[in-house]
Amino acid sequence: MGIHFIYENAEQQSQVEREVEKLMVSSLGPRIYARLHDTGDKTRGLISQQCAPKRSVRGRNEEGHRHRLGSRRIGVALSDGLGLTAQPHATIARHGGSRDIVAIAAQVEAAGAERIVVGLPLDPAGEEGPAALRARAFAEKLHAAMAVPVDLIDESFSTVEAEIPLLAADVSRARRKQVVDKLAAAVILQRWLDSHRREMAR
Repeated sequence: MGIHFIYENAEQQSQVEREVEKLMVSSLGPRIYARLHDTGDKTRGLISQQCAPKRSVRGRNEEGHRHRLGSRRIGVALSDGLGLTAQPHATIARHGGSRDIVAIAAQVEAAGAERIVVGLPLDPAGEEGPAALRARAFAEKLHAAMAVPVDLIDESFSTVEAEIPLLAADVSRARRKQVVDKLAAAVILQRWLDSHRREMAR
């Protein structure tokens, strides 16, 4: 599951982008981070799509925050100021119950997020099973705890997509485990941003 934040101005967006770059360098290491940007146009496109922050545009620019609910970790991604791209932001260790809500609320407040997007895990047939029901229940708890809209979007194959640039850069399994949740969160948030942009264009 992922949560997305939407930001209010370009200055805040630039600050977040700088922090995200620092986070990526510290998470992957400077050599692997540089390699990710030198693996060819196709991979760079995937990286920019998966790692950019997520944001929505509805009447005015909003900052978006996305959470990807894993069994042990929650990946967090942020949108840029224009609601065009999503970037990985953080990984939260899951403890269950209200502790997860409190941890996410702290992320939302720190980022000044105006919207949350939660990944919805559908089954192979595209139907909602037990995991999707748990995600919906979690989204309802988030909405009750925070005064921001909460949306859901299909998160199918987001982890696979997030691992493509990591595998292309020959990142170790241990290192991939450290960053894949927040990268998958960015993938999911990007899906929401793209879907929302298409709806607004109709």
